[in-house]
Amino acid sequence: MEEGDRGECERILRSRKTAVNVARRAEMLVLAARGLSNRQIALELGANAHVVGRVRKEYGQRGLAVLEDRPRAGRPRSSRDEQGIQRVVETVCQAPATGLSRWSARTQARHLEIPSATVNRILRENQLQPHRLRTFTFSPDPQFGEKLLEVVAL
Repeated sequence: MEEGDRGECERILRSRKTAVNVARRAEMLVLAARGLSNRQIALELGANAHVVGRVRKEYGQRGLAVLEDRPRAGRPRSSRDEQGIQRVVETVCQAPATGLSRWSARTQARHLEIPSATVNRILRENQLQPHRLRTFTFSPDPQFGEKLLEVVAL
């Protein structure tokens, strides 16, 4: 292991903001630089010797890039597209559909025909809270006026 790479790995280990998986791989490389075998490193870190061997082999091929996670397989999330985000934000800023007093994530998801988990994630990421209104909301009940008068009369 090169001296500059070893210093970088030790710096990563000292940092408090380093991700656990990155720090674990850096520690494997530092212990390997000290001359420990894969088995000894695995025993010391509570890891699998096969994993230690893979990290060391990849370090030889890619260098310190081995510390970062590789891209994962599978389809990327579709909720990240700008159009989907814009649709959700625009809808939540509009008046709710007829018969509703306010938007919820589920009613908005039904209205936009997308999963409610996606709507929830977009609302959270954009710090929108449609359930919290600062104005008075009228009930969608058609008999609201009559009921209101009865309550006020009491």
